[in-house]
Amino acid sequence: MLAKKHRINKGVFEAIMKQSKMISSPLFTLRYMPSVDNTVHFAVVAPKSVAKTAVLRNFLRRKGYQSAKPLLKKPFIGALFYKKEAIKLSQSEITENIAYLMKKAGLY
Repeated sequence: MLAKKHRINKGVFEAIMKQSKMISSPLFTLRYMPSVDNTVHFAVVAPKSVAKTAVLRNFLRRKGYQSAKPLLKKPFIGALFYKKEAIKLSQSEITENIAYLMKKAGLY
């Protein structure tokens, strides 16, 4: 998990949903915008449409945070959303896909 100061609160999440840029792949969607305070603020979202049980959603979120943590270099505010096809991926495949999206967005 990320430190609490690097996670997104509800107000920032709503701003991301309204004002951010978006990049998609078949497995993930990344919404991002510039950081106001020159730090990284990041969230991983596993919607209920992807995994019905909270246990599986939390497991996916932990895998996402673990994969994204070494890639968070440049300051930005972002949220990574899982898609259904990403449930069966291994840790290394998740890391590769997140790195691809972040490179495409110019964040890594």
